[in-house]
Amino acid sequence: MISQEEYIIEAKGLSFFYPGAESPVLRNVDLRLRRGEWLAILGANGSGKSTLAKHFNALLLPTQGACFVYGLDTKSAQGQLEARKNVTLVFQNPDNQIVAAIVEEDVAFGPENLGIPSVKIQERVRKALKITGLYEVRTKPTYTLSGGQKQRLAIAGAIAMEPACMVLDEATSMLDPKGRREINDVLCKLHRGGMTLVSITHRLEEIVACDQCIVLSKGTKVWEGAPKDLLAMGEGLIEWGLRVPPLVELCNRLKLSGVLPKDILPKIDEMVDALCP
Repeated sequence: MISQEEYIIEAKGLSFFYPGAESPVLRNVDLRLRRGEWLAILGANGSGKSTLAKHFNALLLPTQGACFVYGLDTKSAQGQLEARKNVTLVFQNPDNQIVAAIVEEDVAFGPENLGIPSVKIQERVRKALKITGLYEVRTKPTYTLSGGQKQRLAIAGAIAMEPACMVLDEATSMLDPKGRREINDVLCKLHRGGMTLVSITHRLEEIVACDQCIVLSKGTKVWEGAPKDLLAMGEGLIEWGLRVPPLVELCNRLKLSGVLPKDILPKIDEMVDALCP
């Protein structure tokens, strides 16, 4: 039986070379993810974020070092089984993940392949659709959905698999601001429900609700800590290829001027409450 305190994912000195490459994509990366945590992995394009994400469910295996899921090395057959059973990836293009013509049939696809009884599948599909706000469109063709709805459908399919951890690899990169807000609302709901999450992103506005974050630059982990501490760095983030969102910049300036308390996060509701008590 797995202890509640154990790490779901742990990387130790993880390095990875693609075949034929002269230099590694990842260099000596260490990280730990506890049950129920929400980890953000940030970095510019080409920093190694997606490559690292693919190690978490053993799509890729370390060239050097190790990646563990529930304490099992993913280089072992049992470790790979554990990783693929417990860690589900959601990628940036939802069209590449939709396999059925009808919304509810697409959500049911994963559990059906696991051989789960039909009654249980119906329960899982209903729950996943309600969490993602797609229950009212459950009988519609998948091609009629908006981009944001399609990405929520991909997340619903992952939820129906009931993984221990969901990894979202740039899942909002193809969406407009409304679609990004919808995805973030779903993730916050999942996090409150106890799901372990990993968000791969380069958007700082998406890390506010996370528990911890790491920054990758040229395949190396260059920073690790709480989101509020990273956001407080302001223009210092530019050297890692990260853009400071306008709201974060405004919040930091108000803190420097003494108008806002230093512990306020760059959330509109928190800032308004602090400025207009």
